[in-house]
Amino acid sequence: MGSTYTSHVKGLRSVVRAAIVLLAVALLSTSSRGLAEQSRLERRVDDYTGSFSPSGKTIVFERFFSTQRRGVDTHPSFWRGRPGTSGAYFVMNADGTGLRRISRGQRFDWGCPSWFPDGKLVFARDYNLSVASVDGTKIERITDDRDGTLYRPSVSPGGRWIACDGFASRYGYGIIVMRADGTAMRRITTAANEIENDAGASWSPDGGRIAFSGYRGRFTGAGVYIVNRDGTGLRRLSNVAR
Repeated sequence: MGSTYTSHVKGLRSVVRAAIVLLAVALLSTSSRGLAEQSRLERRVDDYTGSFSPSGKTIVFERFFSTQRRGVDTHPSFWRGRPGTSGAYFVMNADGTGLRRISRGQRFDWGCPSWFPDGKLVFARDYNLSVASVDGTKIERITDDRDGTLYRPSVSPGGRWIACDGFASRYGYGIIVMRADGTAMRRITTAANEIENDAGASWSPDGGRIAFSGYRGRFTGAGVYIVNRDGTGLRRLSNVAR
């Protein structure tokens, strides 16, 4: 009886010891995998869409901060972190010196800033438009949330007008034109068969016309359009129906 009991106890102890060893091995393996996965994280800084100032002395560009898990993510912009830490605008001297940040968006900034002839910049910040001095010390928001969500501003050659795309609360989605101070806002691309894809406003050298991309009616793909600043003369230039 005693011998049988003793053998059972010894067997139980052996099972317990084996379980402890297996647990330790499993914990060590998990820890090693965790360290390996951490080593695969790559924090990236990506710079895009630089443009020269009118004087040619300064360049403005977009900078994005992201985290990529190597071997898992297929695109470098794998976003993590608090809103507002992912993107910002920077300026630097044309030789790469004097790097400085001019925007600190609370959410996202959209589209490269556009230069005024006097060297100021207009950019989309938190879905509104802001004008900043080139050193970033003075920033003034010229639209507010009541105006809608606005993106990708473009300054006319004379600096009197700004064109952008977005959704204007009073007018709907499309290409929007306003004065340089944000007043007299109006949508200039209006059509019954228009859908919400007009974007990328660019001014002609004389400031009288605006080119943009969009979709219309019977056309099956996006095309390049041109329109007068007052909204007249809308015409499709590319990818036309045959």
